[in-house]
Amino acid sequence: MLLSPADLWAQAQRRDRQPPKSLWTRIAFRDETPDFVPPPPRDALDEGEFNEGQEIDGRGESDLANVPGAEPLFDRGTEDIGPTLADEEAGLSREEEGPADGNLDLLPPQREYFDPGFNSDPHANNTWQVMPSGLMYRSYLAGEKEPRIASVWMKDRTGRTVWESTLGARVGLLRYGTVGAYRPQGWQFDIEGGSMTRVLPGTPSSMLEAVDFRVGLISTWATGRWHVKAGYYHLSSHLGDEFIIANPGYARLNYVRDSAITGVTYDLTDNWQTYGEIAYALGAEDGAKPLEFQYGIQYSPLAFGARGAPFAAVNTHVRQDFHWITSLNCQAGWQWRGTESQRLLRAGIQYYNGPSLQYSFAGRYDTLFGGGLWIDF
Repeated sequence: MLLSPADLWAQAQRRDRQPPKSLWTRIAFRDETPDFVPPPPRDALDEGEFNEGQEIDGRGESDLANVPGAEPLFDRGTEDIGPTLADEEAGLSREEEGPADGNLDLLPPQREYFDPGFNSDPHANNTWQVMPSGLMYRSYLAGEKEPRIASVWMKDRTGRTVWESTLGARVGLLRYGTVGAYRPQGWQFDIEGGSMTRVLPGTPSSMLEAVDFRVGLISTWATGRWHVKAGYYHLSSHLGDEFIIANPGYARLNYVRDSAITGVTYDLTDNWQTYGEIAYALGAEDGAKPLEFQYGIQYSPLAFGARGAPFAAVNTHVRQDFHWITSLNCQAGWQWRGTESQRLLRAGIQYYNGPSLQYSFAGRYDTLFGGGLWIDF
C-alpha cells in the first residue's frame, strides 16, 4: 500500500488531547516525546539535501499552510523532536542533555539490602540439615534450670555470699526446615545438658555446697510466631563433698526427676515473648513429685552490634514437691546479640525468692539478690 505525503503529514499532527495516564505512568515515569515520523518521499531530492523552502511534489513549505489540518513536519522553534541522526552519530543522548520535560518523574534509586531472615531465597526452602545453626525453641531468660553458661554472685537473707554458676548448652542435631540461625522455621531435634552448681566463697576451700545435673532430648517446631517443644529431661541433685565433710550428720537426698516435658513460646512482637510449659515426672525419687509448671514473660530486643540493648525477664516456677509454692525469678540488664549466631551475652541483676535453687535442700527457701553474666544459646 502506498501512502501519499498528505497522509503522512496528517499522521504527524500534534494531538491536543492526551489519553488519560495510568497509575503506573504517574508513579514511575512519563515519556511524552512524540514518535518519530519519517519525512515524505524525496524522489525528486535524491541528488541533494532538503533545503528550507524547497518544493515537495510541486509545493513549497509555505504552501502547507493552505492544506487543511496540516502542520509543518519540523517545528524547530516550539517542538522537541528528540535526538537527530547527527546527534546519534556524535554519541549524544537525551540522558546526557537532561530531561526535556520538567514533569519527568524519575525512578527512585535502587537499594541493596541483606535480609537475614527466611524471606530470601536461600532460606525459603525446607531442607535436611545436620548440626544446624540456631534454635527453634530458645531458653527462657529467667529460667532457673535452663542449659546455658552463667556466673551470678548473690547475697542471701543472712548476708552469706552465694555463687550460682551454670555450665551447659543446647544445640541442634538435626533439622528439616529453613537455613540459618535467624528465626528458623520447621522442625528440629536438640540435645541439652548442664550442671548448675552453688559455691560458697569465703568458706574453707570455697565450699561446693551442691550441684544439679540436667540432660535432655527435645523435639522442637517453629512456624511464624509460635514455637513448640516436646521431649524428655533427666535431673539429679547431689551434695558437694566439702559440704558433706563439714556437715557429717546431714541427710542426703537422692533427688531424681525423669520427666516428659512440653512447652509453648509465643512472640508477642519482635521484642516480647511469653511462654508456658508443663512437665510430668514418669520416674521420681527422694521427694520429687510428678507435676511442675513454668511460665513467664520477657523483653529481648532484636538489636545487633556492639551497642546492645536492655533486657528484662520474669519467670515463675510451680512444683508439686514444694506443695505448689511458686518461685519468682526476675532479671534485668543489658544484652548483646550475635548477628549470625543469634546467641546472647547478658549482664545484669537478678532477684530470686522461692524454694531453694538447689533441689538437694528440700524444705529450704532462698531469697537471693545480686548480679552476673549469662550466655544463652
